[in-house]
Amino acid sequence: MNNDIKVGDNVSVYFENCPCIFNAEVLYIPCQPGDCFTVKNKAGDIYKIQTFCYMKKTHFPIQDK
Repeated sequence: MNNDIKVGDNVSVYFENCPCIFNAEVLYIPCQPGDCFTVKNKAGDIYKIQTFCYMKKTHFPIQDK
């Protein structure tokens, strides 16, 4: 089983001092230093993430309302 996170995966992102982002779709993966992950949550909010504690695959597909 490949545990690499890739575009299209659903992830939860955990931070040290701010709220987590749960069940978000990965839109972009960093390619170079200083680059950011881009994820979109169920509500359609898009986040650029550079620093986080950890990111975990959720295995739950995002479903439309």
